[in-house]
Amino acid sequence: HLAAELRERVFHQWIGRPFADIRRDLGDRAPGVLGGNSDLFAPAGEETYPEARGRLVDYLGRIIDRYADRRVLIVAHGGPHGWLVEHALGIDLMGSRVLRLDTGCFSRFTITSEGITISGMNLPPSAVVRGSRWGAV
Repeated sequence: HLAAELRERVFHQWIGRPFADIRRDLGDRAPGVLGGNSDLFAPAGEETYPEARGRLVDYLGRIIDRYADRRVLIVAHGGPHGWLVEHALGIDLMGSRVLRLDTGCFSRFTITSEGITISGMNLPPSAVVRGSRWGAV
């Protein structure tokens, strides 16, 4: 099942535009935004970081309601993964980029009626699926 709620933020105004034009339009903000930290970048008409995080948390609530007491695998890119970690830890990391989530790694969350906890973070696939040797980790 593909869920739009698990997508990264999208800057629709950049779709199909040459990279050089985007860099020029951003000016002094280009190194930060294009270097991977668009958290504080909120162009008019586009989803903000808090809105995107809220979208994921709302979706998580629906997943919890629907699959109570069952094991669920949620696969998403780094942004949504980080937002879920923030939610579990009860912290706001917007703009800090102190949390490193490696490519192809997983986090394991336990969700109960009392809340959400992290039992493993940034785990290689072999720690999640025993006996496997996957990924470029």
